[in-house]
Amino acid sequence: MSDLANVWDLPAPWQIEPMSGSAYNHLALIVAADDQHAVLCTYSNDAPVSFGYMQAVLQALTAQKLPFTMPLPLLTRNGMSLYRHDDGYRTWVMTMLPWFAGDHPTIEDTDAYFHAGRVHAQLLNALATVSVTESSPPPYLTLNRVHPYIIDPLAALRVAPLPNDQIKQVAQLVETLQAELPALYDALPRQIIHGDFEPRNVLVTNAMVSAVLDFELCRNDLRVLDVACAILAWGGFGEVYDEAALLRFGQGFAQIITLSDAEIAAVPTMMRLALVVRLLLALGRFQQGFERSIVVERTTMSLLTLDTWLNEYHETLIGDIQRWWV
Repeated sequence: MSDLANVWDLPAPWQIEPMSGSAYNHLALIVAADDQHAVLCTYSNDAPVSFGYMQAVLQALTAQKLPFTMPLPLLTRNGMSLYRHDDGYRTWVMTMLPWFAGDHPTIEDTDAYFHAGRVHAQLLNALATVSVTESSPPPYLTLNRVHPYIIDPLAALRVAPLPNDQIKQVAQLVETLQAELPALYDALPRQIIHGDFEPRNVLVTNAMVSAVLDFELCRNDLRVLDVACAILAWGGFGEVYDEAALLRFGQGFAQIITLSDAEIAAVPTMMRLALVVRLLLALGRFQQGFERSIVVERTTMSLLTLDTWLNEYHETLIGDIQRWWV
């Protein structure tokens, strides 16, 4: 770590405090000798293949001077966004991100939820105007390019660390999606999306969104898929569906964007797609040896629980979304 102060223009000595990371990366808060703050992101195996695409998208968005900040990587002294360090055992891949003040919104922050919905729509509109030369990661249309180890989702499921009844249920969901998605991708608006707009990737100050983080899943895909991912995160679907919280988020969103009837009707399918993608990512990482089986099991339970809920409350959810514009 002591050598890293020579890589970035942040004077030593550094104070280093671990932060919460994810299955893909580890984060640490860096406080430099001059009190500059930054976030060191170390990838668990290698930088995402889409890192260059993400950086190009962030550069284009930053140029638009949106009313919130975004984590465009800080360059090394050599002008690079990524730094690779071989310690003799493995190669560590790192990037340095700006640190932003603020708190993650909680479900009790109704004003923050409203403003987050508005910012999500502003971000989607801004992303719709972005054009970059770097290749986008593939859309989730066929499900066979979600993870390099998952070239056949159904074959991968057959050897998943799951009970046979769950494998059959998930396989049926995948087959249904594979049948339904081509028509939806032909009919619905596509653009660059954020891919992970949820409370842990949003910072608020005085109930106003001050920063949007983590663009690592951005890609050219269906606009309504990004909305469905947001509904999963802001509607309390990890625990209990919170109609009031989702309505506040949606009312903010509706000030900027109006979804078509076809997009609204596709939301339940997109919610299932979002969780199937999470499961395939977890399964791919499990096959690589980077994820534990318990993560695959929990992601499967989340998917099956959501599917059961949607089967019963499909019309309720559609009606709740339509209320955003009332």
